[in-house]
Amino acid sequence: SADPAELATTLDRLGGLTHDLRDMARSEDYSRRALELRRRTLGPEHPDVAESLINVAIAVRGNGRLDEAEALYRDGIALHRQLFGSEDARLAWALFNFAWALHQQGRVDEAEPLYVEAAGLQRRLLGETLTRWAAILLFIGFNCTFFVQFLLGDQGQARGATGFSAGG
Repeated sequence: SADPAELATTLDRLGGLTHDLRDMARSEDYSRRALELRRRTLGPEHPDVAESLINVAIAVRGNGRLDEAEALYRDGIALHRQLFGSEDARLAWALFNFAWALHQQGRVDEAEPLYVEAAGLQRRLLGETLTRWAAILLFIGFNCTFFVQFLLGDQGQARGATGFSAGG
């Protein structure tokens, strides 16, 4: 029989893969199944459950249910803090994801302290050199993502190089 931990990890990875493929309904389904399996087999206060809460929040946000996603982010971050304290790389990842979700909603004043906390954690945990490299790679990744989104437009419709819809 399948190991529940391995099955949950596979479901979690499928959630991430389908998110990257922009299949948000399947992403949420896989992520929720991983979360429920982890809760059932590992208990509600386990590091993998905390990670799964954030993954479900990301999927729910992708499906446009921002209030539900915010509650999941807050639960996941609270569990991260409870399990690992305030000096853990997984907490920095969770904070950054929540900050990004708020930022995308235009709630920059709420996102900023989360970004600052996540960056401070990364600096303390990784050191200055690695933090700089991480920031450079993150900058490159975001700019590539935004460039593709700009070219495709809000509805996934191709735009010309000028930013206007192709053919019109």
